[in-house]
Amino acid sequence: MRSDRLFYAVILAVLVIAVIWGVRYQTETEETGEITTRATPYEQRSEFAQIEADRKVVVHCGSSMRLVMEEIAKDFQEEYNIAVQFNFGGSAELLATIEVGQWGDVYVCHDPYADNLDEKGLLRDYTVPGYLRPVVMVPQDNPHNIEDISCLKRPELQVGLTDPRYSTAGELVEKALADKGWKESVYDNVVLESRAHNELAVALVSEHIDAGVAWSFLPELYDELKSIPAGIDFPEIRVTACLLENAENQEEAENFMNFIISDTGREAFQRYGYLEEKEE
Repeated sequence: MRSDRLFYAVILAVLVIAVIWGVRYQTETEETGEITTRATPYEQRSEFAQIEADRKVVVHCGSSMRLVMEEIAKDFQEEYNIAVQFNFGGSAELLATIEVGQWGDVYVCHDPYADNLDEKGLLRDYTVPGYLRPVVMVPQDNPHNIEDISCLKRPELQVGLTDPRYSTAGELVEKALADKGWKESVYDNVVLESRAHNELAVALVSEHIDAGVAWSFLPELYDELKSIPAGIDFPEIRVTACLLENAENQEEAENFMNFIISDTGREAFQRYGYLEEKEE
């Protein structure tokens, strides 16, 4: 009986200490602003607001294009007085939503999902406002002197990659490393294999990893990070804005797609780190 009481007393003490530490940690981070300014996931930085308007366009948008598309949509709403209603998610998840529900007007994604949409007979037209490539992501001062993706083989490094089961970039990187014969040595250093790109950036800013490999747009969203060319040739990855076959707001959707590839739209894509043209 006495041993049981001692056991529960220890458990209670541990819980109390954990709560006190958690409150202290929360207070410290609120005072320093570390969480809200240094390591805020980019999707939480949204300042976009849908306007009230008689006309609208419904846009399924992949999470890798969220911030740039919100900026473009804000300018579009101001110029056309057409509301932009977003539905955000992973490109694969959104494709399934479109296929099952067949609702919405525009689908913004990256390869290979526009081709998948076309194969299912759900694509009417598309435009290409930019391109993506995987890059090595490091702190601004690059303390480990990383020059390209081959440096991630060095055993002292802690590396973050996106999970190839859920990420097109992760799939490309895994295949490229395997083709070079570097997969085992790089993956031996992987301490974080994330489903989403922003998790890598947060881990890097928070100094939980030394380097990561992600889409080229991601380092542009964090002042503390910069990109290093991977030094590997990757397949062309387009960003596509797709007009859906069953679009209910076709005129508004066409206006929005034209705005995406206007000078305003293309400049926004370049500023957010997307390539203007595919790499040769």
